[in-house]
Amino acid sequence: MATDRNVYAQPILVTDINDCFFYHTTDVPGYGVRPGQWDLRPTWREYLGGESFQGKRVLDIGTADGFISFQVERQGAEVVAFDLSEMESWDLVPFAGYDYKQYSVSNKIHIKQLNNAFWLCHRAFGSKVKMVYGNIYAIPQEIGQVDVAIFGSILLHLRDPFTALQNALALTRETVIVAEPLGQDLVTQILGRLGMPYMQFLPKHTTCEPKDSWWYLPPAVIRGFLGVLGFGDTRVRYHVQQFGEWGNYARVPYYTMIARRTSST
Repeated sequence: MATDRNVYAQPILVTDINDCFFYHTTDVPGYGVRPGQWDLRPTWREYLGGESFQGKRVLDIGTADGFISFQVERQGAEVVAFDLSEMESWDLVPFAGYDYKQYSVSNKIHIKQLNNAFWLCHRAFGSKVKMVYGNIYAIPQEIGQVDVAIFGSILLHLRDPFTALQNALALTRETVIVAEPLGQDLVTQILGRLGMPYMQFLPKHTTCEPKDSWWYLPPAVIRGFLGVLGFGDTRVRYHVQQFGEWGNYARVPYYTMIARRTSST
């Protein structure tokens, strides 16, 4: 369990839905269905690899509005959520010549609205999920050991996904779950089927886009990362998730890798 230094955030009272941004479509008691960019409601079990969380201590990395944290808590888990606060900065791509001043301001407002959505849902669900804010490359050791770590569509947004995994998995006793989108272009599909461990760099200097996504990470790469970190027993499940703004969804192919620890840290 956690040590003496209290790393857990104090709950924030949020009552106005207009102060929130929902990354995941969520049915919030007292507020109804709040549309988000992703609707995992029909497929959250596939997204989490069909794992059982009863009696487990779970670390949910990049929780956003907390949808996954609250779902896992309902399955009988003790959950610690981890994310940025408005005091931290997103891992943005540092395009040369691009003026980030206004973008950074709006980005911090966005993070605050995500934090608000978490706390509004936390109170509405009567949740006991604990929140830790900080930098993913320096996850506090005071969180203590967990049984399961979840990385839900977060690694593609990180400059250094391996270091992020290394930090979280140093605390993880049993299982890590990684969900990532599958590449959809022909070359990506062919290389993926061949099991080649390559990473595709996403930022394009000609367009300065995307600003907050770095990599396409196929299963072979994630399997290699996890093997190095002591999680050598892996399986992959493929599924489709719904993405789009405010209920106008497209179907996006996804994979989830479930890996068990096979050697100690």
